[in-house]
Amino acid sequence: MPPALLSLQLGAFANFVGAHFWNAQDEAAGWADAELQRDDGAGVGPFGALDAAPLFRQGGSASAPTFTPRLVLLDLADALGGVGRGDGCTAAEAAGLTTWDGPAQLVLRAAVRKSAFVRALEAEEAAEAAEAAADAGTRRDGEGPREPGPADVAPEAPPPPPPGDAAAGGAALEGAVEFWTDYAKAALHPRTPTLLPSDTWRGAAPPAGYGDLADAAAGAAEAAAESLRFFAEECDALCGVQVTAADGGGFGAVAEAVLLRVREDYPGTPLLLLSARPPQPAGTPPQRLRAARLSEALATARVAQLADVYCPMGLRHPRSASLRIDEAQLFHAAAPLAAFADAATSPWRFAPTAPSNLALGRQSLSDVVAMLTARGCRHATAGLAFPAPPAADGLSLAALASLTEGVPGDLAAPLAELHVTRGGATPPAALHGLWSCAVRAAVTRCPRLFAAAAAPLPIPLSFPHILAQPNPDTAPAWARLATAEDMAPVLRAAGGLLARGGGGAGAAALLAGWGVAPGDCAEDSEALLSEALALERGYDSGYD
Repeated sequence: MPPALLSLQLGAFANFVGAHFWNAQDEAAGWADAELQRDDGAGVGPFGALDAAPLFRQGGSASAPTFTPRLVLLDLADALGGVGRGDGCTAAEAAGLTTWDGPAQLVLRAAVRKSAFVRALEAEEAAEAAEAAADAGTRRDGEGPREPGPADVAPEAPPPPPPGDAAAGGAALEGAVEFWTDYAKAALHPRTPTLLPSDTWRGAAPPAGYGDLADAAAGAAEAAAESLRFFAEECDALCGVQVTAADGGGFGAVAEAVLLRVREDYPGTPLLLLSARPPQPAGTPPQRLRAARLSEALATARVAQLADVYCPMGLRHPRSASLRIDEAQLFHAAAPLAAFADAATSPWRFAPTAPSNLALGRQSLSDVVAMLTARGCRHATAGLAFPAPPAADGLSLAALASLTEGVPGDLAAPLAELHVTRGGATPPAALHGLWSCAVRAAVTRCPRLFAAAAAPLPIPLSFPHILAQPNPDTAPAWARLATAEDMAPVLRAAGGLLARGGGGAGAAALLAGWGVAPGDCAEDSEALLSEALALERGYDSGYD
């Protein structure tokens, strides 16, 4: 068994991003299976060069295996919508669910219906299961047909959907997504969700500030650690922890507590954290904007210190004419971030035996972390071209749009860079294009790693209609994960905001309500301003 990755998703928007990410992994596995069936297992296709083993665990039985992510996610108790914790798992796996044994309160509320997309998927799965059961009942061990007995009678299943129902359900998601489970299609293990108490059913506003869930942080960290241990103990070895966190909002204090526990339980394990920042559409109330800015500054100071590499990513400005994003829909805003996460993390998911015409530049997460942080900076930037231009047409850094607010797409002073392409060209041609592009545009010398896979990013039926091309099956992508002196203004702005106590009496009251003392705020500010100064001075290390 290859070394395994543990995955964490912390907070509502992180789970919107994660649902897209895991849908893509599920779709890629389907493409890989189709390649094997088409070639009778004789060779490996582009998607077969991507190894799902680091991300997924195998359960079920030998005759009916199940594959679920080694994932622990945190969200509010009412965040699953119409989907239950045990949906999509076997009875044995569902039996492993723990239940609350404390005091109970009866709450009656209207049931939330599953989305049309999820209902269509379940109907298709039920129809396939019924067909398989019928085939198994017709023949057994090579015998002829037999009459079905009482044991062969299956529970009544929903009628099979007409052809195209899943596609129609995917199209119906536009403007109708309320929960990330409305479009999530990858099966999750029942140990995956860790749900926090929620008062939104009483009309309370969802948590929006860094410390809004501080009282639940310790319990959440303990529950997440227990679930993470369940997945870790199945593995022969760990190669890293991959985290997507909405730490710049209501889950900030929870993310801090969870990651403190992860660091204690898995010392020395490389940890990459992608900080998912939701958009702030026009008309967002000023008090909510102030809470978001303060929360993001605290996360940049506190949560970042618990990661080896910390990369903020979000959509705060118009990015590209090739993407048509409605920022009012988290369903839309999360999709490009998931595309970045999929592409940028591909090098440690390349199959070890993949031929060079399908994947080149395989790297471990540990090696990438060491390269990016060699000059002392853990704060990284995200750049994405999606869809990416063909490598044959000549790559240009101008094609990369920045996903890190306050940092340009064309970095002026990178310290270290990882470039990854998915699709668009053969890996040798893509690597040549990346190398030529980076060297041609380089103003300063810095370490660079390049990786390329022939497999583009899969576009599931549940992907939002944000691409100019209607209903594509796949799309090429180019991602850059880099540390750079260009992050200095971002750190300085966050440190300055905290130094001013948030910038007013209202901000000071917010910080006090989150349990952030003025002295702690000053320490956080000093740390960020020191890091900004070190970046501005160029981390004197001999590179010219």
